[in-house]
Amino acid sequence: MKKTYLTLLGLFICFNLYAAGEAGGVIFDMATGARPASMAGVFIAKADDVNTIFYNPAGLANIGSYEMGFTYDKNVADIRNAMITLVAPVEGIGSFGIGIIHSAIQDDINNAVEEGIIKIYDIAGILGYSYAFTKELLAGVSIKYLSSQIGDYSSSAFGFDIGILYYLGKKISLGIAGQNIGTGLKYDSEETKLPLKVGAGINYEAIKIKDHIVAISGDVKYNITESEIQGGIGIEYMYDGMFSIRAGYLIEQKSLNGFTAGGGVKSVINDMMIKFDYAFLPKIWQDGGFDPEHIVSVAVEF
Repeated sequence: MKKTYLTLLGLFICFNLYAAGEAGGVIFDMATGARPASMAGVFIAKADDVNTIFYNPAGLANIGSYEMGFTYDKNVADIRNAMITLVAPVEGIGSFGIGIIHSAIQDDINNAVEEGIIKIYDIAGILGYSYAFTKELLAGVSIKYLSSQIGDYSSSAFGFDIGILYYLGKKISLGIAGQNIGTGLKYDSEETKLPLKVGAGINYEAIKIKDHIVAISGDVKYNITESEIQGGIGIEYMYDGMFSIRAGYLIEQKSLNGFTAGGGVKSVINDMMIKFDYAFLPKIWQDGGFDPEHIVSVAVEF
């Protein structure tokens, strides 16, 4: 049994290293939320919905009402991710946010182990806070805790994010964020670092004609752990504030995947705003294989 655990441990760490270079804590490095994911994860300066807790905690102060969201992500390699988010603004004090992420390898893979089911999963909790010092300047911070389990082996890590948003008038916003500043993960004798990143972004409302709005966003992130630069651009077209079409392109080293797409719809039911968003992320492997990722999010404002 111990040999099997060690084998799975090695495979899981290899997956982490393949997916995120020298970094562990891949759960903090994956797409979160269908809306930002459909725009190549470009959200540092946009930061205007419940997903901002994963990208720039300063954006929590942009949310003027209670908002709860749920995301399901059918990822590659039979990995399933689920996310729950909640934002609660408190007048005169600031906005608070909570995020929970669960990522697991499906049981059909675990059942392939002759000795029995071996659970392999990560679960992370995020607590964020943001305050609007002026209408133009917002700042925020979030604290993270990650617990990882591979059979009988477990590890945990702490970290935090910081972020700033600044608005240049009504059409342009600038954002800066530092992510995953904290400890590493250690399984048995193997240790990996969290994907420490710093990033900057810009969001520009390029077109606003009656019910038509087109916004263009761009992010640049530097992964300090891996010494890699990642860039992306995202575009969102919104009609009547209720229907959206989105697309993005991610520029990343060691990746053949760049294009993203998706859309969303909103509806008011019993004084509650219901939001539905979808993201499609095609995954093309070096051997020519194709394994798309689908992300679905539902959010409620109340």
